[in-house]
Amino acid sequence: MEVGARRATPGCDDWLSAGRPLPGRAIRRDRGCAERGWRVRFLPPAQGGVQTGQGACSTMSAASLGTSGARQRGFTLLEAIVTLVIVSLLVTILMQALGQAMSLRTRLLRFDGENRVAGLQEAWFRETVAGLQRDLEELGDGTLGTRESLEYSTPSPLAAQGFSGVRWWLENGSLHYADGKVPDVVIIQGPLKDAAFSYLDEGGAWVDEWKWKDHKSPPRMVRFTASTARGSLDWLVPIMADGLDPEDMKLLDESHTSGI
Repeated sequence: MEVGARRATPGCDDWLSAGRPLPGRAIRRDRGCAERGWRVRFLPPAQGGVQTGQGACSTMSAASLGTSGARQRGFTLLEAIVTLVIVSLLVTILMQALGQAMSLRTRLLRFDGENRVAGLQEAWFRETVAGLQRDLEELGDGTLGTRESLEYSTPSPLAAQGFSGVRWWLENGSLHYADGKVPDVVIIQGPLKDAAFSYLDEGGAWVDEWKWKDHKSPPRMVRFTASTARGSLDWLVPIMADGLDPEDMKLLDESHTSGI
């Protein structure tokens, strides 16, 4: 029969003081057996008498190995599942971070490209306006520009070679350009708001219109202002060359000179 074991106390390696254990009586066991709560089995005399505490502990220890191994295998599977969950979370976080980094890179590249285009647009305007002269076709009797347009001759057009007539103008909210080689090029796609040309006269005042008959020389500066979706434009271009006599400019054009 089976008898419930008692918890081990200090000195559990000693046997009961009564000598040999009596059948049906509980015996002391070693600490390892007691702490695990194993039972001691006493065999009938026909099967060899009472089994000693040490033998019982050994028997129960061997029997419990299977249960302990099964539990260990169960914990290992649980740990694997937890590990997979953690790895999945980490991969998800890393993929989100990668997506945000790629999105930021795309925005930075687009912003850099827009800045490059804006820089080129301003450089084109400065290059063609800085050396402006009176229009050869009008021989100096017309208008250099108004708030909506600017027309003159220059030795440095964007597309044509040599002296060429150049025109900048506003149409449908966009800034257009033309010279002797290209009839119409959209430099800044609209919509542009509050866009206008203005001119700095001899007295240091900005005027909205510049007529050659009212002035002996070109304006000191030409200004273009506008508001775009990305911000405001304010291009100030100092006029580097003094005004030439239209007849002299016509002779330069006929001799195909590429500069002043």
